[in-house]
Parts: sequence; structure tokens; C-alpha cells
Amino acid sequence: LGHLTGTDAWVDRATAALGGMKQYLDQQPMAFGRFLAAGCSTLATVREVAIAAPEITPESHALAATVYKRFEPDALVAYADHASIARIPWVADRPIRNGQPTAYLCERFVCLPPVQTPADLTAQLEIGTGMIWTSF
Repeated sequence: LGHLTGTDAWVDRATAALGGMKQYLDQQPMAFGRFLAAGCSTLATVREVAIAAPEITPESHALAATVYKRFEPDALVAYADHASIARIPWVADRPIRNGQPTAYLCERFVCLPPVQTPADLTAQLEIGTGMIWTSF
């Protein structure tokens, strides 16, 4: 939820909660599978998929379904319509192109060129952004 809304305090709280479980995870990893999965998600780079469409249509739904059909546990999908922009800031500035629903694959708010077909979005998801993120 912190990544979806851009609320760093929520991300920090979730990370701190995982940190408090470290000794138990080290001692009994088989007993804490969900915490380990949450830890993996915390370390992963979140893929943001913004789908710009004035309303949900079969075409815009097909773009979202492209992500849902894959194993993308660290992907966030959001529609970039007027109502969403107020709640989900990273969908702002993701316009519709040529009057057709448009998908933007982004990491840390840096996006690949927009696409409009499920096949093109699948290709982007397969290839990835090519960005390598490091922490110092």
C-alpha cells in the first residue's frame, strides 16, 4: 500500500516490522514463509504498470490482464484516470495516446515508452526495463 500511494512512512513501518522478526526468521525459516515472502518483496524493485484510459474498457482490461496472467508478485497495476490520480500519485502524467488505452511500465517512476497492445506490454515485461538499481 505504501508503494501504491507513494507513502514512504508506510513502507518504512512495514520494513521495520520485518526487521523485528529477523531472529525468528533466522531460527525457524520454515515457520515464517509469509514473512520471508514479504522480505523478498521488500528487497525487490517494484514494477509500476499505469494504464491510462478514461474508463475501464475491454481494451484497458486486456492490458491489465496481461500483467495478471504472469507471475509478477512485485507489480502494481493502476488505472490512470481522474479519480485515481488523487489517490495514486505515480499514475499522474501518464496520458492516453491516440485515443486508445495506453500502458506504461515503470520502475521507481522511470518509464519505458508507452504501449497500447497486450503483445507489446508482454514484450516489455519479458525484457524488463534494463535498469539496475543499487543502494549505497
